[in-house]
Amino acid sequence: DYEYGVDSEGMETVYDNLLVKDCSSYGIMIKGEVNSKHKVLNSVVLNGDVSSIRLFYNYNLVDNCEVYGDDHSSYQANTDYYISLYQSSFNTVRNSYIHRSPKMRHTGHGISIKGSGVRSEYNLLEDCHIDGPRGAIEFRHSEVRYSVARSILVTSGGDKSNAGGIKFQDGASYNTAENCVVRGVNHGILFKNSGEDRSPTGRKAGFKNKVINSVFEDCSVWLIADEGQGAHDNSFINNTIYNNQSFSKIIIDFNSTNVFMNNIVAFTQRDERGRSKMSYSHNNFFKNNFPTPNGSNHISKEPDFRNPGKGDFRLDKGSPMIDQGKSTSLVVVDKDGNSRPQGGGQDLGAFEYEDGSKTPPENEEVKAKV
Repeated sequence: DYEYGVDSEGMETVYDNLLVKDCSSYGIMIKGEVNSKHKVLNSVVLNGDVSSIRLFYNYNLVDNCEVYGDDHSSYQANTDYYISLYQSSFNTVRNSYIHRSPKMRHTGHGISIKGSGVRSEYNLLEDCHIDGPRGAIEFRHSEVRYSVARSILVTSGGDKSNAGGIKFQDGASYNTAENCVVRGVNHGILFKNSGEDRSPTGRKAGFKNKVINSVFEDCSVWLIADEGQGAHDNSFINNTIYNNQSFSKIIIDFNSTNVFMNNIVAFTQRDERGRSKMSYSHNNFFKNNFPTPNGSNHISKEPDFRNPGKGDFRLDKGSPMIDQGKSTSLVVVDKDGNSRPQGGGQDLGAFEYEDGSKTPPENEEVKAKV
């Protein structure tokens, strides 16, 4: 019941095993010197109104934390940012869990990297579970570059219409989302321009970003690009896109410099490509209710996943996806870390077939959640 739970300056402070609850501004605010090297460990933040955890500056760590926005408490929170890396570089957020209650008034931002006029580069987000916010993973503003979101599980928190996946916004560039699972949300990927970044670069939605080795399942739409002066030179390679309602909804200029390659797209109900002129090659489009996009070396075959009903999209022995992709230096391992290619060519989808590869737990959510 304070405005700030923790308001930190200085350098190299460790905050361990904290419970911070019902703060009208920030749960934990980390500022300090340019190279702060603060650590927030093993802590829980509930209902930080502006932001539950906000990191400024560089070389900070958030590890094994839980952040909740829940309006069932006596304090009617309107949590905006759950974990925010603001004007900061070389930070790491890992092994953490975020949950937004469906009854929250604000749809929220899960883990957001924002430049706002200051270079914000080389941040790492890994092994987290983000459940419910509309902007689950956000790369936003032209200063946000060279950051990586790796092995993030995104789910809806029971509010599919207001939950989202990976966002590239306002000229963010050279960022990578890899080995992620985005399940049951409104949009898997969003490109947009909000007007926050008024630089010439910021007027674009996003460029030279990569989404690789990821699974998108049961989303309302896999890709939306609806605001800004176009998106170019983005790569979507070796993803598994399964049982989504719509493939894409593209209003802005999404030209042929954007590459869609080595993907599996199966059981999708429709497409609203609009102004998309993406370059498509070496993909499997199977049992979708829309025409296969123009391109080269496409196939249309049953993927033969091991157990898609339980979220296992590894390829079964004899799958026609094996060796059907185009080898590329942009993707040299698969979602499990197996090297690509294993055989005569690169396999399609997020997983390279490996005889005798390990079997995952039935529910990947348990593995990702703290």
